[in-house]
Amino acid sequence: MNHGTTFKIVTTAIGLEEAKTTTDKPGDFICTGVQKVYDWDIKCWRSYNPHGSQTLRQALENSCNPAFIQLGQRIGTELFYKYLSGFGLTGKTGIDLLRRINTNTL
Repeated sequence: MNHGTTFKIVTTAIGLEEAKTTTDKPGDFICTGVQKVYDWDIKCWRSYNPHGSQTLRQALENSCNPAFIQLGQRIGTELFYKYLSGFGLTGKTGIDLLRRINTNTL
């Protein structure tokens, strides 16, 4: 699973709460297969055959990265961070995770 996939539901919740999108507005998001963010090209898993015009519902069904980048840009950095903070996602969890062990040395 792509790390960003876990945030698609969070981004959706913020976007709906802040009226930055609705679930079924035709053509609300456009997938061209890649979305440029600063110097990075963030690809859709289906970049070889882009989703094209999508509603939010379709973007969720398709797990389309470019659509969620577009929604995140509508939300904006400050508002997004405010919600992440409210959800308790900006600090340490307090869970002590074990380090991964290299099984090649066992």
